[in-house]
Amino acid sequence: LSFYLLAVYGPNQYSHEFFANLVSLYGGHSDRPFLLVGDLNVVHDLVLDCSGRSAYRDLGARRGISYLLSAMDLVDGWRVLHPLERDYIAHGTHSRIDYALLSPQLLAQIAAISHSSIIISDHAMVMVTLDPLEGLSSGSNWRFPS
Repeated sequence: LSFYLLAVYGPNQYSHEFFANLVSLYGGHSDRPFLLVGDLNVVHDLVLDCSGRSAYRDLGARRGISYLLSAMDLVDGWRVLHPLERDYIAHGTHSRIDYALLSPQLLAQIAAISHSSIIISDHAMVMVTLDPLEGLSSGSNWRFPS
């Protein structure tokens, strides 16, 4: 199985252009599944992904991530594996703004998606474990998509 890995850091203030650019990038590379990881600086689910104190409650940004999920046909991998769990991974804001969004066809390859302890920054790492590794393409060396 081959897929595109995209690591992103979203703007601190909502930007439609940011989400539109991600969708545009996807349009040129829709031949394989996507795994998009990173800090999107937005809480998608106000009930499960933030406490009342979170600063990441912007309605436009929540619409932006919904647009991204829909347009790129992605799912929130951590939420799929932990449907009702609360895990605030941004220190001080009590929110989950770091994601592992993936194409549904990658779900079968996901052994785990977890969060580390907050050590180096004000965020916990999102760790994605793929299994079985034998299912991944090994016919050629890894390279950036052109």
